[in-house]
Parts: sequence; C-alpha cells; structure tokens
Amino acid sequence: MSEPDYAIGGQKIFTLFFVTLGPIKLLGPFVRATASLTEAELRALSLRAAGIAAVIAVAGGFLGRALLDSWGIPIDVLRLTAGLILFVVAFQLVMTPYQAPPASTGPSGEPPTAAKLVFPMVLTPYGIAAVIALLALSKGTGRTGLIVGMLLAVMVLNLLAMAFARPLLRAIGPGLQALGVVLSVLQLALALQIMLAALRGLGVLGTPG
Repeated sequence: MSEPDYAIGGQKIFTLFFVTLGPIKLLGPFVRATASLTEAELRALSLRAAGIAAVIAVAGGFLGRALLDSWGIPIDVLRLTAGLILFVVAFQLVMTPYQAPPASTGPSGEPPTAAKLVFPMVLTPYGIAAVIALLALSKGTGRTGLIVGMLLAVMVLNLLAMAFARPLLRAIGPGLQALGVVLSVLQLALALQIMLAALRGLGVLGTPG
C-alpha cells in the first residue's frame, strides 16, 4: 500500500518525531514542574524520565503494531485518529495566546516523579500513534531500524533538553512562545495532511488530480 505521508526517508521521519515527541513542547512545563529541585536532582530525574519514555515509545510502538494486526484495525483508521488528536492539541496551542491565563493555584508541594513527567509531557498520544503507524507500514528490518533510530535520537534530544532546561529556557525564552506558535501551526497543517491521506486510504476521498 502506498504511504505518501510516512513512507519517506529518515529526515522527514526525524522531523515528524521532533514535532510530535520532541523537546520544544516540554521545556516550559518541565521547568515549572521541577522548580523545587536542585540541579543534580533535576538531571537525575531527566535521565530516568528519558529512559522510561524511550522504552515505552519503542515497546509501545511494537505492541501497537501487533495489536493492529490482531484486532484487524486498518492502518488508515489509526492515521485518522492520530491526525484528529494532533489537530485538537495543536489548535488549543495556537489559541492559547488569545485566552485568559488560568488562575494561579501556587505550587502543589508534591515532588515530581519520572512517571508523571513522561505522560503527556514527553510522550504524546499522537506521537505514539505516529510511531505505531510507521512501524506498521515498515516492510523490512532496515526500515524498522531507521524508524527506531530516529525515535531514539529524538529521545536523546529530550534528555538533553530536560537536563539543561533552565539555562536553555533563559537563553531562548523570549523566542520560545513564538517558536511554539509556529510549530503549532505546522502541527495543524501536518494533522490535516495526515487526515486527508487517511481519508483517501479509506476511500472517502479520491486521489488528487
């Protein structure tokens, strides 16, 4: 089956993972969640969170591929689901600057744990769906290795971003919101592209002329 959105080279696979699972989205929330930690505690927590996220992302991708086969779920249904989730999240991010800020409730006093940081700060549902879809469409060990390699590369970037989140946020803080909006718009476009491709795959839409 032809896969115009995902059956491509490593560069676009990396870009897809970077947008959906990468470090830009987690810098601000991670710094806020770990404000009470020392630098040593923050880096130890970053290592645990990145390790857990990498294991879950890889294992979840292969488990999801197996379940797709055993449950008989068409790959285009998964793609459509991933596109819908990505669209909703990206739309909320685009609209956030125009909404009233939430009332501050102050620090909770509860120390963060690696498990609480992994979902959905590091691993997003649409990112995991992208991993499952790519692995489900893989027809050989070379392609599968490329997908896993690109995924692990993004997890390494997440580790570095979390470990050095505070200086990174100080350095790029002024431009981070603008970059977030740009990435959110790109996510909207990517979500629409995924959904259109899924609808064509399901026969709802015809192929473009």
